[in-house]
Amino acid sequence: MHTKTDKVPGINNSGKQEEFCFIMKEWKNSFPENEYKLIIANALNAMQQDSKPGPEASHITGYLVNPDEVYLLMNTIESKENTVLVFKQKLRESIIRFLEYIKSKRPGENTAGESLQNATIDEEQLFSCYPINNWYLVKLITGNKIEQAYYDPELTRLKDKIRYNNFCSAIDYSGAVGPVILKLNRI
Repeated sequence: MHTKTDKVPGINNSGKQEEFCFIMKEWKNSFPENEYKLIIANALNAMQQDSKPGPEASHITGYLVNPDEVYLLMNTIESKENTVLVFKQKLRESIIRFLEYIKSKRPGENTAGESLQNATIDEEQLFSCYPINNWYLVKLITGNKIEQAYYDPELTRLKDKIRYNNFCSAIDYSGAVGPVILKLNRI
């Protein structure tokens, strides 16, 4: 297991590497999985676009969007609390924009997110935040390979989960383009 002071191999460690596991709350159940993932990707992209330009800019170095949680790795000079606050704001804005888009494209139709359309979206009800406690996950979503002399079923399941997830930074590290703006940081 690693600690917060460890440097992730293959990552340019200017700024501070922060790791977040966001467990999404009930709002996500108002949308089909693909729409939910698009909302998350839009929020992450908004964070990237609003980041200050220059060498000290915060930038996403890895992410994985699953049905119930979002794993996020960032190099940042911001406090962890501020990064969480910014993500809450961007996620709330992304949900509102998506609901407005749905309403304009499908007027009068029962749509995803209908239960949220008339409700206020409280930032405190979006997600809970925890540290990432899986070193394998951190390495895999930043494009690093893990080779072991023995079979580890947990690692094999994680590799498959990442390999078949279309909302994961491993796509970008493999040479393709994923849905989130990402700064590939390799040594």
